[in-house]
Amino acid sequence: MSLVGPRPRGSDPVSHYLDAILPAKVRLDRMYAERPRLRCDIATMAWTAVAMLTKVQVAVYRESGRMRRRRRDAGRPPLSYSRADSLVSG
Repeated sequence: MSLVGPRPRGSDPVSHYLDAILPAKVRLDRMYAERPRLRCDIATMAWTAVAMLTKVQVAVYRESGRMRRRRRDAGRPPLSYSRADSLVSG
């Protein structure tokens, strides 16, 4: 129960993390472990530096593990940096 009333059903952040985000992270971790490459390590470090220094969001393709600049959906406004920093990506 929150100060303004009960939480709506289906908005439990823990179950969302366990059902949606964690399995995607595990798949990416397994893909990384199955294909260890120096090139992948260097690309990960480079994209991490780009994301941290320029505040650009980076997308990771779940099928291939490739990374590139995240494109904003046409129907959604861009996230503010304060909200984007609190998002868990995957």
